[in-house]
Amino acid sequence: MPANVRDRDAITVFTLKPSSTDPTVPRMARKGKSVTVAGFSPPPKAPQKGNTKTLDTLDGRLTHAISAVDPTINKLVVWTSHTVAGGAGSELRWYELVPGTTVSVHQSGSVTDASLFVYNGGVSPDRTCDGTQCAHGDSIVIGVTTSSSTALTTVQMVSKIGAGAQSALVSVKAATVAENDFSCAPTCRWGDYSGATPDPAASISGAHGEVWLTNEFAGGSKINTWNWEALP
Repeated sequence: MPANVRDRDAITVFTLKPSSTDPTVPRMARKGKSVTVAGFSPPPKAPQKGNTKTLDTLDGRLTHAISAVDPTINKLVVWTSHTVAGGAGSELRWYELVPGTTVSVHQSGSVTDASLFVYNGGVSPDRTCDGTQCAHGDSIVIGVTTSSSTALTTVQMVSKIGAGAQSALVSVKAATVAENDFSCAPTCRWGDYSGATPDPAASISGAHGEVWLTNEFAGGSKINTWNWEALP
């Protein structure tokens, strides 16, 4: 399900079905279905405090997707996101897509800040299924990296419960040094290591489900990974 960077105003969804010769092997449809979204353009590289070397924010491609039922519309949806130009330089756009004969956008939004580059995101709903029953799925948690010329890389998150407003950025883990690893020539490799998935062991009877997330923060000569669990 790649973002159509050429058009810069559409996302194309490709269907995966079992192969007719081997049902364990998925087969992707040759032709996708596109849906129009708010116009976007590739983001600039992200600066970081303490080093003139920048961080790769990629080119507007989708970097993560999770499929789950949204109980508010009782349909299987796909949550996905990408980093685009916006905010202080880059921002994360997220979408709830409803596949079908045609593809529609049920809701969308952005994680943006006037003084920080926001990038490297992963979004997941709080859907909980324990093998016998399912619950939740109307709320999301999004993990991102932020930085600027005056701020070191920081793992942050936002959440959104149902139709409520999206939360402000919440700091999860901040770097103490700038990134300066072997890939920095002069842009450091970054941008597509984020992840987010629902926790299948969360309580079915709870008010909300839980989400596990993964993101990264600078470690000087290496990139560090941070894993955490969050409630919307």
